[in-house]
Amino acid sequence: MARLRAQHPDLSTAEIARRLGVTDRTVRRHLAAGAAPAPVGRPDGVSDGQGTARVQSGVAA
Repeated sequence: MARLRAQHPDLSTAEIARRLGVTDRTVRRHLAAGAAPAPVGRPDGVSDGQGTARVQSGVAA
């Protein structure tokens, strides 16, 4: 959300919500909190830590 707002500062929160498939309230809440963009691949923004563990351990994915 923050990335989309930064790239398109003229977009309304309603338009950002429509593009991302979330509610206007969700956009306003995240932008007000200064939330970081969600990691790619997990729309809920939750990391299972698997990608980090593989990179740190040197095990090929």
